[in-house]
Amino acid sequence: MRAALFSMEYYSLNRMFLQVFCLEHRSFKSHECPKSDDKSRKVVVCEICSASIETTGCNEDAERVVLLKHEKSGDCDPRKKKKKKPTCAVKRCKEILTFSNTCTCKTCQLKVCLKHRFPADHACKKYHPLQYM
Repeated sequence: MRAALFSMEYYSLNRMFLQVFCLEHRSFKSHECPKSDDKSRKVVVCEICSASIETTGCNEDAERVVLLKHEKSGDCDPRKKKKKKPTCAVKRCKEILTFSNTCTCKTCQLKVCLKHRFPADHACKKYHPLQYM
């Protein structure tokens, strides 16, 4: 008897506080939740200093307000902007070029990593296979 009463109490508490949705409707947008903007978290990147600022809400006006507040706060400094590190010029190669692993192609003057240092490896535009035989 006590177990049945306990499960009924649990069931009524669960129904009172927690809404359970199926797999298709578990996200805010899929079940058209009116409070979806309250729960969403977004990060806006400042174009001046590359700082990431967390916002709540999907509204574009709110994003602009947050960015303006960031600029006026004094935290926004263009000197803090991180410069992109040079990478290999070959498509899909993400090797970061440093002093010790950078090669400049003698035929096309392209800066590439050691893996792509030969003209045949980086699809050199001025490279002709018969020329090197």
